Amino acid sequence: MIWFTSTGEKLKFEFDDVTGSFITPESIFGTLVKDAPTSGSYTWTDTAGNQTVFASSDLGTGFGRLQSIKDRFNNGIT
Repeated sequence: MIWFTSTGEKLKFEFDDVTGSFITPESIFGTLVKDAPTSGSYTWTDTAGNQTVFASSDLGTGFGRLQSIKDRFNNGIT
């Protein structure tokens, strides 16, 4: 998965078939997980507990879209 940040940074997450998890780029700290297979979304959780949820690629474009952002207190936007 590739995440383009609001500052234009390109973060590439490689999937590790052995561990079944994503390898986080060295420039950031947190975890990326694929949510339930039927949901088609991915959740990034940083070390402070803030979550960013992305939809999987839609319409064959290869680009997913931001679904929601919430802080560790569950305050957020969708």
